[in-house]
Amino acid sequence: MPELDSRTGLQHPFTSSNREDDPEEDGPASEFREGLPKTYRPRHDLHYVEQLTAPTETQPVRLVPVSRIDSADPPADPTVANLAKSILELGIVQPLLVRPHNGRFRLIAGRRRLAAARQAGLTEVPCLVHTVNETRAMQLAVADNLRSPHGASSLSMPASLPDAQAAIDTHSAAMMGELQDAVASLQSCLPLLARGASTREQVALKLLTVESERAAWVIRARRYLAATLPVAHTPVNGATLLEQVKRQAGMAMTLRGGALRVEVVRGAPVLHGDRTLLTTALVGVAQALFALGELVQDPRVVVRLSGPGGGGPTVLAITQPSAVLSEVARSRFLEAGWSERPGGSSAELAMLLARHAASLHGARLEVSSAAGAGTAVTMTFEGVPA
Repeated sequence: MPELDSRTGLQHPFTSSNREDDPEEDGPASEFREGLPKTYRPRHDLHYVEQLTAPTETQPVRLVPVSRIDSADPPADPTVANLAKSILELGIVQPLLVRPHNGRFRLIAGRRRLAAARQAGLTEVPCLVHTVNETRAMQLAVADNLRSPHGASSLSMPASLPDAQAAIDTHSAAMMGELQDAVASLQSCLPLLARGASTREQVALKLLTVESERAAWVIRARRYLAATLPVAHTPVNGATLLEQVKRQAGMAMTLRGGALRVEVVRGAPVLHGDRTLLTTALVGVAQALFALGELVQDPRVVVRLSGPGGGGPTVLAITQPSAVLSEVARSRFLEAGWSERPGGSSAELAMLLARHAASLHGARLEVSSAAGAGTAVTMTFEGVPA
């Protein structure tokens, strides 16, 4: 019986027979890392995620006089009186969203809270002040309503994932859309820096690309878990899906001395769901398994899509071919709160998103781990996709 690592749950000695038995598999990754120091790792720990979602100096919570906030009269709502009683007892828990307008403030979101505050006799209310145009204000209002129990839509988090919803604090959720816009603007400018750049500048550009892609992934993942991004159900070409996964995750793995391979087996199956959500979920799982591979000195990940054969299911499998988990680690791999998880908070966020994506697509999510096969996370779509 191999000895278990008590911290990571990995078995020792680590399984590496796959690399010897299958000559067609990618060989061990080169030590050459394109000019990067050997200790380089893109940031994926808790403090980096929290830096992305923490309040900024340009958008603090401010106490704004009620008399300076302009708002349309709220519709008749018998629950406002109860909310006013709660505010008198506990205060306003969730800040209102406002924007400056002609020396005053125009309400973006929080009409019930404002009406209840006035009924409770408050003279000031906590607000997040956004300097935005009408279009952006409408987007913020929609996001705020999606979070509110009185404005929840069909995109709300399934009841099976309350731990994920609890992890999304209201202040960071309100900022996710703005962060996503900022990162998208950064990413659109990066190709302009590649013209005539030196080798050192090319390496720096790759680092910027990887870090901006990681930031964009964190934002998308948290917005999906907070149900502030819409989820579509349209035909998704399997081969195109895997190519997007490789484009978004491959460069980061290459810079860290590893490799990502994608494969489509039995034709090019078509799934029915949300391509962006599935891509984001698969990228996260691939990164989590890559972190596992780094611990066993085999930084490789394979993403394989198997089409339905004989009326069987379509299967998405993300595999790290060498790492073997203990039974305890395997049973906890998809859970939140595993403090010793390889990959840290990013890997935990990835598992929460994978569970969310599988739930919304009616798929079965499983983890397997065995000597000679490594560790795999599979998403099984029963029946023939539409």
